[in-house]
Amino acid sequence: MQVDVRLVLSGDRAVRGVAPRRPLVAYIGHDDLARVVDEYRLQIQPDHLLPDVVLWEVEDLSAIPRNPADPHCAAALVAALDLAGSDADDAIAASERILAAAIDASATLDRPKASGPRSTYADRRPRVVVNDLATLRGASTGIVELPVRLDWCHRGT
Repeated sequence: MQVDVRLVLSGDRAVRGVAPRRPLVAYIGHDDLARVVDEYRLQIQPDHLLPDVVLWEVEDLSAIPRNPADPHCAAALVAALDLAGSDADDAIAASERILAAAIDASATLDRPKASGPRSTYADRRPRVVVNDLATLRGASTGIVELPVRLDWCHRGT
């Protein structure tokens, strides 16, 4: 398929460093679907055959986030989600990298700003401290396994 403004490419066609494979994945507006299928003579494939093109029909094509450098391609995050179901190692790895970067960027936006000249995560981490140890409840004998997510250690006495 040539560049067609009615399509927004996604998956391996929109992520650099991933070898293009079949099928071509693209988003298409609801109003253009029948016309594009007819013009390109596309046919529905039986379940046992791999299609050459997968068109994701959307109500409004302008709602698909685009790559600023190439408006014909979906944004990296959209393409990464489409790659996530791939069976190719490089596609899966690219998807994981993009999604991890997006999660890290999102977490950065939610982090409180460091106060003072230098602040560590331990300085900003919320803590719960009881006023009276008698208010604590739980096991008094045996082994207690703390979850890994808790920030605990044997430092201090």
